[in-house]
Amino acid sequence: MTSPIRLAWQVIWCQPGDYELGTLPDKGWNAVPVPQSLCDAAGFEGDADEVDWWYRTRTTLAEGSWTLELAGAATYAEVYADGELVASGRSAFTPLRVVLTGGRTVSLVVHIRSLRAEPVPSRPRARWRSSLVPDNALRWHRTSLQGHMPGQGSSPIVGLWRPVTLQPTPPVRIASLCTEWASGSGLLTLELVCERPGEVHLTCAGAATSLPVDGPATIELDVGAVRPWWPHTHGEPVTYPLRLEVDGVLVHERQVGFRHIAADHTDGGFALQVNGIEIFARGAVWTPVEPVGDPEVPVLRREALVALRDAGANVVRVPGTSWYADDEFLTACDDLGLLVWQDLMLATFDPPFADERWTQTLHEEVEANISRGAAHPSLAVISGGTETLQQPVLSGLSAERRELPGLYELVGRVTALAPGCVVVPSSPCSGVPQVAGSRGGALATSARRGLSHWFGVGGYRRPLSEARTSGVRFAAECLALGCPPPAYVVRESWGPDPFGDPVWTAGDARDTGADWTFLEVTEHYANELFPSYQCGRLHRLRVTAFEVIRRTLAEWRRTASVTKGAIVLSARDVVPGPGYGVLTVDGARKAGWYAMARALGSTSLQIVDEGLDGLDLHVHHDGPRPLAGVLTLSVLRADGTELESAQRAVEVAPRGSLVVNIEAELGAFRDLNGAWRAGFGGDSPYAAVRAEVAGVDEVIHLLQPLPPVEIARLTIRVLRDAVELETDTALAYADVTVPGRELDRAFVHLLPGIPLRVTTKPAPVSGQARAAALNAQRVRPVVIAEAPDAEPDRRGR
Repeated sequence: MTSPIRLAWQVIWCQPGDYELGTLPDKGWNAVPVPQSLCDAAGFEGDADEVDWWYRTRTTLAEGSWTLELAGAATYAEVYADGELVASGRSAFTPLRVVLTGGRTVSLVVHIRSLRAEPVPSRPRARWRSSLVPDNALRWHRTSLQGHMPGQGSSPIVGLWRPVTLQPTPPVRIASLCTEWASGSGLLTLELVCERPGEVHLTCAGAATSLPVDGPATIELDVGAVRPWWPHTHGEPVTYPLRLEVDGVLVHERQVGFRHIAADHTDGGFALQVNGIEIFARGAVWTPVEPVGDPEVPVLRREALVALRDAGANVVRVPGTSWYADDEFLTACDDLGLLVWQDLMLATFDPPFADERWTQTLHEEVEANISRGAAHPSLAVISGGTETLQQPVLSGLSAERRELPGLYELVGRVTALAPGCVVVPSSPCSGVPQVAGSRGGALATSARRGLSHWFGVGGYRRPLSEARTSGVRFAAECLALGCPPPAYVVRESWGPDPFGDPVWTAGDARDTGADWTFLEVTEHYANELFPSYQCGRLHRLRVTAFEVIRRTLAEWRRTASVTKGAIVLSARDVVPGPGYGVLTVDGARKAGWYAMARALGSTSLQIVDEGLDGLDLHVHHDGPRPLAGVLTLSVLRADGTELESAQRAVEVAPRGSLVVNIEAELGAFRDLNGAWRAGFGGDSPYAAVRAEVAGVDEVIHLLQPLPPVEIARLTIRVLRDAVELETDTALAYADVTVPGRELDRAFVHLLPGIPLRVTTKPAPVSGQARAAALNAQRVRPVVIAEAPDAEPDRRGR
């Protein structure tokens, strides 16, 4: 395997049509890094889509055949080699590949035509308008909507935005790679494009096969018994090295995994199955890490994926407003055990399938990206776009007027390209294609069938109880709540009071046309859930976002729930401020992240209020081995005094759950949740229930608001990789900042005499130790730094 030639590119811009290949000037060119979006090019101000761009470079090629590949050129591109047009493209997402003859010095020129100046057909006319982008002409352009959606803070992709490589043409190229896993055995199938005859030798997982090739060829390898790839929540994401040699020379090597993905649509639902096991799929809608081409992006992107994994996510959904996941992204998800849900790059527009040229461009784009992605075990679900079916429904069109036969043809093509993936018409969709002339059937807006983008709890301000009563089957988008960044981030960027700052205000996201912001949605639930509070406004908002997301996810994860998945909108904020990402724009953990981590851990305890049936404890265990331990239940006063307790051994099967009714386990009716309004005249002594499976997880559930506190004292013992929190006063939803550390839990309930140990990781957290709690006007932290190796045996985790 030979390293590619490094190319040094220059760029110049002009008004559309001012230059042709033969009239390009000698001067005025500027060096430019590739890959990079030209919107971020130094020295250019204005709309990069309004002008033409020209790239040039020269290089000397040794004898032989060379392949030039442009992994992404946005959007209308022409490639010239020594003055000859050798490739052209009309999609930002379709790679361009050119074979060049070596033994010479070659001049390469790439012309990026102005997107704004590109004429668009007048037919077919759009039957509905996009809810995301004001410029409806963009439906004709196969480019990303990033940078075109108001309030998103990103730049459009323009120019050579993905890597350009020039390297010796390999004798064999892999056109597609598919893996299968069934009954414990793996099968590998490769479609090869051969540039010259040779003997191909393929090895993987200890198995090998050889085949003479001369032209297109298919090679299969039965690798026999292999361990399957699992999402990290349910097992180990096992991969095996693959090596492809031609005539004894290595031409390709990579890791591959074997797994089986399916979907259960029983009774109109949607549940993902991995290797024959139904999973509760959970995660976040991916937010691209920008600027495109920045050398720090791969590191920042992986850090964001690691953060989602650590929050208990096992799915990352790449929306149709961005761009297809590249191999680097998919490889990271392979390694981390994250399933990838890939939307095709269609979003809310009326796709002009009746235009043959546009449709052919789309088909080529999809084939290139899905064939490549299907080689990764992490790629699990492919959808025909974002809200492709929902937008015409919301526009009020009849079934006849919103028909999209071209979309279903496209879905059929995708199914053939990625037979190992679940393919759905759109996100969301009812799961049943609309039939021409039919006025019945479920709409794409239905929560009770198929996939929904469900914001009943969220933007539509419905009661939290509707998470259950709405019968949500699978929330492919949900729970977008505006949330302030962590306290130390706010202090560094805005000081003690960010409200009114223009940057803060700009970061408060709103839907196009909405008269409300997502932070106002959180304020609504704050008034509903926490009308009485002692803390500041910022902490109350964080607590509210945490509790709404945590409680809803815990509700949906219940054993008896009909909901089989939840994908939170979104992974990261797009700009600084109180956005709805679970991470800040710089990757710091927000309240939404802590809510996910609390509700979605592979093994976790959740207490759910069942009304007149009292409180149920759910012991969720997604791991591959049985869970055995001792369950301890305690009913506590606000001062930490134990009033009642019970203890018993529990065992949970692999990838199973256990439900325990707390009062039944205690052996007596106590009306702990106050549903029966029994006997205490509003002065119940019961403040909290604590449940613990030793060494596994513990949770404290408040039964009533804790007493208000003017000043509370919180002791923070800083250990090697943890902190231990202890208070002399009951604190609700305590959030602690420790310099140099990021805590793995926040918004915790602390009672006197019950220390809580929280693991930490190093993080760029500056300033001094601080703390806040919902029921305290002020929390005074006392930091005790213990010896690095001191790990005292204390109660709690």
